Amino acid sequence: MTSETEDTVLRGALRLVQPADGYRVNVDSLILCDFVGAAPLGRVVDLGCGGGVIALVLAQRDAAAEVDAVELAPAAAALARRNVTLNGLDGRVAVIEADLRVWRGGPYDLVVSNPPYQPLGQGPPPPQPDKAMATHEVTCTLGDLTLAAAALARPNGGRVCLVYPAERAGELIAALEGARLALARLRAVHARAGEPARRVLVEAVRHGRPRALLEPSLTLWDDAGGKTAEHLRIVGE
Repeated sequence: MTSETEDTVLRGALRLVQPADGYRVNVDSLILCDFVGAAPLGRVVDLGCGGGVIALVLAQRDAAAEVDAVELAPAAAALARRNVTLNGLDGRVAVIEADLRVWRGGPYDLVVSNPPYQPLGQGPPPPQPDKAMATHEVTCTLGDLTLAAAALARPNGGRVCLVYPAERAGELIAALEGARLALARLRAVHARAGEPARRVLVEAVRHGRPRALLEPSLTLWDDAGGKTAEHLRIVGE
């Protein structure tokens, strides 16, 4: 039996059962939720939900939101369902065990994802199958993701919000354009001031007009090694 832990995030607002040795919630998911913005969110779908943290955070943020969470791995989908129940969100968050490459629902006002970011062939994937699927393009490429997001987003204004490695930002923007998603906002995320960005947060709009608003950068750690004020705000500390 896989060892698990029960943890809290956002100052105890959310409880999560997670594998002790596998893919666990990280700051990428939380900064993405912050980037999405405030309610109303409308109909929301989280693609590749893992244990469900993004779907749960957004459902807690907007009590009127309808949230679906799509996950291919059976074990991760089962864990996400447990986390939905643990947080009293049955009936508000639906976990759908499906392959995002072929599954179609919606349309959705908001599509979110913290997708696999490592191409196959660039370093070995982790030995844990769920972690390998979450971090490496084992079952879902960047192109697969953006095409699915475009198909699920509401025509004429449906939003797509993603977090991705900064070193692949060019590929991400090209994939969004290839899926006819217009880049609307971009925010760089730095570990420390003066260092190259490690992540980018992007919002694209289906059938929107490209405007590419470059937002102020997010820096997570100060020179003394502590969390910045904005980092503390985002993670609820």
